[in-house]
Amino acid sequence: SSDDKTVRIWRVENDAEQVLRGHTDDVEELVWAPSGQWLVSAAEDNTARVWYMDGRPSRELDGHDGAVRDVAVSSDEAIIATASADSKIRLWTEAAEPTVLEGHDGKVDAIEFVDASALISLGADGKLLYWDTKARSSQLIAELPGGRHLAVSPKRTKLAVGTVSGVVWLCPAVAKQT
Repeated sequence: SSDDKTVRIWRVENDAEQVLRGHTDDVEELVWAPSGQWLVSAAEDNTARVWYMDGRPSRELDGHDGAVRDVAVSSDEAIIATASADSKIRLWTEAAEPTVLEGHDGKVDAIEFVDASALISLGADGKLLYWDTKARSSQLIAELPGGRHLAVSPKRTKLAVGTVSGVVWLCPAVAKQT
């Protein structure tokens, strides 16, 4: 993250620095697209930005009513998900207006895709939710108060949830069976 409103990319091989400007407040998170051809930043200015490494202008993802706390990119790069302090998740594609997912009571702190059409979200309400992005529906995985960080295993089958108290919870990356 950055408190100077920029994204900086350093090239290790030649010590070159590229500074990407466009946000008007602190940058919270960054994530690369799986191809490495572009990255997405989340910021406290209520936006996310797509930064293309081929020199094209950045694309602003504007629509949240609170700071964008996290971003995720689907494995097929067709969907960018943004999580916000406005309690909403937005799913962005090239062709359509964003889809809004609502299920948290309070800010959404972390999101991760587990496959091209399934997303995990973690909110300040302690809810760990599994989202079917096509059906726009969610199921509760667990309630983990104090959760802030989320990581999905390389095989996309397990979750690690880091809490503000220093505890790390491990659980399957699937919805609870009811």
